[in-house]
Amino acid sequence: MLPLNPNYAGWWDTPQKRILVEVLNQITSFKVRYKVWEAIMELWYIEVPTIKFGDAFQLHLKRADLKGYGTDYINMGAAPYFWNSWKE
Repeated sequence: MLPLNPNYAGWWDTPQKRILVEVLNQITSFKVRYKVWEAIMELWYIEVPTIKFGDAFQLHLKRADLKGYGTDYINMGAAPYFWNSWKE
């Protein structure tokens, strides 16, 4: 995630970034926008001290006879949970 809003946590707001975002907002050509986006990403890695801790992926599988699992979409991003679940 790359926060372009200067009010987002971290408050990344520099003159170079403001210029690039302004240019990005005015261009409609995909190829040119892609080049500007690459410049924004490069500037991000130069100016913003961040550390990538890794990637997180989840795969949720269930059997057809397991009922009630996954009905609470708020918690789907957490870990697998089986309360209010049953097997038919």
